[in-house]
Amino acid sequence: MDEPLFRRSIRLRGVALQELKLWLGARLANASLHVEVVQAPSDVDVLLSSPEKAFIDAAAAVVEKAWGRFIDLKPQDRAEAVVGKYLLLSRQWLAVAESCTGGRIASRLTSVPGSSRYFHSACVPYSNAAKMHFLSVPSLLIEEKGAVSREVAIAMAESLRKNTGVDIGLAVTGIAGPGGGSEEKPVGLVYIALSDSQQTRSSEHRLRGEREAIQSAAAQCALELLRHTLVDKIEALKKNNGT
Repeated sequence: MDEPLFRRSIRLRGVALQELKLWLGARLANASLHVEVVQAPSDVDVLLSSPEKAFIDAAAAVVEKAWGRFIDLKPQDRAEAVVGKYLLLSRQWLAVAESCTGGRIASRLTSVPGSSRYFHSACVPYSNAAKMHFLSVPSLLIEEKGAVSREVAIAMAESLRKNTGVDIGLAVTGIAGPGGGSEEKPVGLVYIALSDSQQTRSSEHRLRGEREAIQSAAAQCALELLRHTLVDKIEALKKNNGT
């Protein structure tokens, strides 16, 4: 009689498939543990199976600790819902410019009921001409730094905020592939910038995987930058108010 298998499935959202596979292969190598990764349209399922429940529990704990912010949660706990709650609490309006994510951030934000109370607008300035026309990004900056650069992401976010009159401008530019990359700027290179009245934050990411996985992961990273910024602002307000 075959040994019974214990199984667990962990769904991650906005993760580059190949990057996750490499990570799992390096950290969950165990003869008694079978790990399978299945790509869904915008999610990745990590399927764990083993005759020993202890191996399942240990492996799941490792995945959850390292990839916890990407684990698909209940609708009210997902990044788009959390940032919506924080935007409402802080009474701020948001606009988004998505050059490489193709509207994925706006789609996730507007999937939340009541998002019209904090989400102002979105644009997809895919070409350089669109970045210059709609976001007033200087042509000289694009020529000098390239459309995929920290400087252009910052210019997009700052111009978006000023042009729309919102409190926060969030911008993404990157190379989703499969073509268009170079040794200096490979496929998966993404820059994200967030501008508010106090400062502009930016981040660089080097994502791996197929085009759709890179776009989904970039959208998740942008929402995480937004979430962390809002949390910091709310905590600062609480501190200033003595609460």
